[in-house]
Amino acid sequence: HAVIPKNLTALVVSIIGLALLFVVLSYGYRFGARAFQKVREQESHAMRVEVADAALASNSRNERAPGEVLSLASADADVTAEVFFHVGRGSAALLGLIVAAVYLFVADPLTGLVVAIGVPLSLVAVSLPSRAITARSTAQQEAIGAAGRSASDLMQGIGVLKSLGGERWALGRYRTLSRDAATAGIATGIEM
Repeated sequence: HAVIPKNLTALVVSIIGLALLFVVLSYGYRFGARAFQKVREQESHAMRVEVADAALASNSRNERAPGEVLSLASADADVTAEVFFHVGRGSAALLGLIVAAVYLFVADPLTGLVVAIGVPLSLVAVSLPSRAITARSTAQQEAIGAAGRSASDLMQGIGVLKSLGGERWALGRYRTLSRDAATAGIATGIEM
């Protein structure tokens, strides 16, 4: 309506409309991201407090050291809180797919069917490597737990270590465990 008939008024209105749309989308994302971050952090905090409360209230003796429990609880709470992120994005993606497929089906039924069938099939194909990522994530959690356990043990026995002159050995052991945790985290990140 603006370009082919060379209508300057329609072109200006279109540009203003696109600018307003960009502003609305930009601010919508900004405030949506803030709301998501707030919800995620609140849920992560609530989960860590609940795990700590359960660990402190428990009378059973666990084979895990307190530092390991704390490290695992912290890391797992952060990962679990990501559910809000995935539910929100997944719902938006599903709604977008349905709207696009319906619109395309009305415009061109073959294109609509290709989108409605092809996109979910491609998502299934992309999700197949997730098992390897899950395995590496489990290894990462174990490495984080081992590093946390080592740090807790070091802090509990720091007086004995100093009196025996074992600070260098203890520091070397902790560095090795921490490096293993970092390596596991990098391997998990590369898979993603």
